Amino acid sequence: MDSICIELSWRTIKYQNIYLNRTEDRITLYKRIKLWIGNYHHQGHQGIGKIKPIDEITMKPKKSNKNQLKVD
Repeated sequence: MDSICIELSWRTIKYQNIYLNRTEDRITLYKRIKLWIGNYHHQGHQGIGKIKPIDEITMKPKKSNKNQLKVD
């Protein structure tokens, strides 16, 4: 993954979750981020035609094995 994608993802997490819900406890912070990421992947996104990222990931066709050599 390109570093710009990672930077933008962290920026979104910080502004939509961490900065709005300050906590002193690392475990609570970890759980909150994990929950936020799960929710984020299950909502429609404008950039991909209002498709949920989780659907986009699971709907991708798997690579075929046509080019692999058969071993008998």
